[in-house]
Amino acid sequence: MQQQYGEGGEEEGRQSDVEEEEQGLERIRRMVPKRLRIPQMWALLALLGGIFLAALDKAGLLWPLLFVLVIGGIVFLQSRQPRPVVIVEQEERVAEKQPRLDGILASVRTLDDVRCLSPGQFEMLVAELMEQWEYSQVTVIGGSGDLCVDIKAIGPDGKQVAVQCKRYAAQKKISSEDMQKFIGMIYVQHRADRGIYVTTSSYTKGARALGENNHIELIDGEDLAKTIGDIV
Repeated sequence: MQQQYGEGGEEEGRQSDVEEEEQGLERIRRMVPKRLRIPQMWALLALLGGIFLAALDKAGLLWPLLFVLVIGGIVFLQSRQPRPVVIVEQEERVAEKQPRLDGILASVRTLDDVRCLSPGQFEMLVAELMEQWEYSQVTVIGGSGDLCVDIKAIGPDGKQVAVQCKRYAAQKKISSEDMQKFIGMIYVQHRADRGIYVTTSSYTKGARALGENNHIELIDGEDLAKTIGDIV
């Protein structure tokens, strides 16, 4: 039956309806836990669940549903697992590397200073120089398993460039064998458009000829000394 409210009593009527709804929900919340403690209720739920599963199986939907539930559970569990410590440490090392790039170039004045750097520092120095030469997306990737490429970048012409860095003493020259490995890797493995070979020493005649014939830009110790002198 529709309730009638007098003028001025409409607000009280609405409040009464809200209170009745809240009381009904509270009775349901109190009733459900009590019903679940009754063994017969569990039996009824099991029966209803069995009927539901049987209907899904008859319709051919049971196994797809179980598959979706399993995949969803795996994804959920994986999303809640912390990332492996190794991956976190690798990301931290990459994040720490970029700020140090701005400091290596400022710490050297001569070629002898460059030869005193560690191999990793030398790679970062070359990366800084490449940024000075207007290369973009300069990325240091050197390390074990780098496949003869220490730096990747995009040249001013928009082409992909692969760079090999060798911090050698003056008397240790880059050989033809070294150049052959570099040429094979940059074009076959790294799919680069061209390569740059940078060393603090020099190249044998065979290595220089091989590099020039394969469009490799060769930068030796004298070139580095002149470049650093012009910058600093």
